[in-house]
Amino acid sequence: MSRSRFGGPAAGRRATVVVASICALGASGVAAAAPAGASRVTVVAQAGPTPSASAAACGLGTLHGTYLYAGSGSDVSGSTASPIAFAGSEVYSGTGQVSGSSTNSSGGKITPRSAYTGTYTLGADCFGTLTIGTSLKFDIYVAPSGNTFTYVETDAGSVSAVTESRVR
Repeated sequence: MSRSRFGGPAAGRRATVVVASICALGASGVAAAAPAGASRVTVVAQAGPTPSASAAACGLGTLHGTYLYAGSGSDVSGSTASPIAFAGSEVYSGTGQVSGSSTNSSGGKITPRSAYTGTYTLGADCFGTLTIGTSLKFDIYVAPSGNTFTYVETDAGSVSAVTESRVR
């Protein structure tokens, strides 16, 4: 059985729906909504101009230091949805490596302080990739200051989006 980035079982699930930092998503032109009691989330995104490399000045060193994140949502398999929540911290090296730890709740089962490592890339346009372990992949979008970034999981069958903030 494989494990998700957030410590829960990944085998047999069809999708993970995570709702996190709705304010940040709204500010970027993305809206998410779900009726009370629903197990589905509808996400609407507006396309906009892509910033040019000259407008941003990012590189591996843009992400450095300790970042905090939190999210919640549902593990969805068929017509069954289980609530999930997670919070953790990550340390970015400034040279392409990341390490972190998270506490996770999946259907009420707590997995405390699960450690993980990974790698990241970041282009001059402030867009990049994050890989946790050898199998979990994310697209990342970084503020030129490196103080905050968002990511979306790109693995088939999983849906998650989270904002992280640098704390030191």
